[in-house]
Amino acid sequence: MIENLKQALERIAELERKIESQEIVISALVAEVKKVKETEDSSKQQERSECKNIISECLEKNEYYCESKAENEYIKKMDDRNVSFEEDVEGIFKSKKAQKPFKEAFTVDSFIAYCRDMHSFGLISRSDGKSKKMFRCCIKQYVEKVTRHLMVNLNVYDLNTLCSAFNLLCAEMEYNHKLVIAHDIILLVDDFSRMPFIVSAVFNNQGIHSDVLGETVSNIVMHQCDIDSEMYSDSPNLVRYYARISANFGNHTDVKPLGDICSDLIGDIHAFEDGEINEAIFPRMYSIRALCHYMDWDYSYNEFVCGVLYPRLVERQEALCAVYMFSVVFNALRVFGEVESVKMSLEKLKGMIHDDSELSAVCYMFVKQIDPDCAEQWFRMHGDRVKSVSAKYLKDVLIY
Repeated sequence: MIENLKQALERIAELERKIESQEIVISALVAEVKKVKETEDSSKQQERSECKNIISECLEKNEYYCESKAENEYIKKMDDRNVSFEEDVEGIFKSKKAQKPFKEAFTVDSFIAYCRDMHSFGLISRSDGKSKKMFRCCIKQYVEKVTRHLMVNLNVYDLNTLCSAFNLLCAEMEYNHKLVIAHDIILLVDDFSRMPFIVSAVFNNQGIHSDVLGETVSNIVMHQCDIDSEMYSDSPNLVRYYARISANFGNHTDVKPLGDICSDLIGDIHAFEDGEINEAIFPRMYSIRALCHYMDWDYSYNEFVCGVLYPRLVERQEALCAVYMFSVVFNALRVFGEVESVKMSLEKLKGMIHDDSELSAVCYMFVKQIDPDCAEQWFRMHGDRVKSVSAKYLKDVLIY
């Protein structure tokens, strides 16, 4: 009896939300009619557009509520499933339903469902899929929204959904955008064994260019393929899939240990150039962060931070090393919270913000994100005295 009453109340609440949405739409329509009748001057078109925007927003909210409910039910189903890793991988390559036209009312959830059920990704094809012009326009319009949704659910969706969606979405992207997504996948994925398949879908098996960050992502993918090929040696299909991914990414045979790659990436670059952070730093910074995250924090902290990066920072008072160390430690703070090694690292870095040097300026740009009082105290005394960068730039810019 109580359970039936609870279900009835939930159904009533759901109907009330739908009715409320429809009432808003009706009110907006009435408002539009009144304004069209009352207005005959040059502003009529603008007012009509405003009303249509209101209606569009209301309809979108109502549609989003309905579709999000269905998508949430699917996500819950994914959480409750009991599927082995091998079954998850095989799900990528199962034959899909016959393709049907994508409905024009584009929403994130409908796009995900379409990819999951209709779009196929394989490890053989190396050409970007072509879609109709209107569909491509929709994807480009919603690309950030869909990407964000996929990242939020990176550890929830099955591999079929992720690979199919990323593959279709990234076909419309520039290379650098794909590279950023691959970097973020490495930072956010819980199970690294899934990562080679997802990154392959992002680049559609076409490999990665030999730029700094591209080489890093490629090395990480190849390293994981080697690990998993050995781990799943009793599964011929998985071994074959990983071999195919390795071939698609260039099949490097001379890959250095990842710790050595980290050390080589430090380089010898000026922190500031033309009054701003040197753009050449960022690919190296992202690469070092991704490698340290992938290698495990304990190893990265003991071997790279304490063994290589911090000693060079102390010896040379080098702003470049501070950028890298902050980036690595901030990522560890995001993942593990204020563990002892993270707190010690941040205290050492905060201790270097004391004069008008480039090192102090770099430290300020990071410290202001975690200790605004400490940063503000330095800025009042030294902010306008740093020669290589303006006080306004230091105040306005954030580095992540």
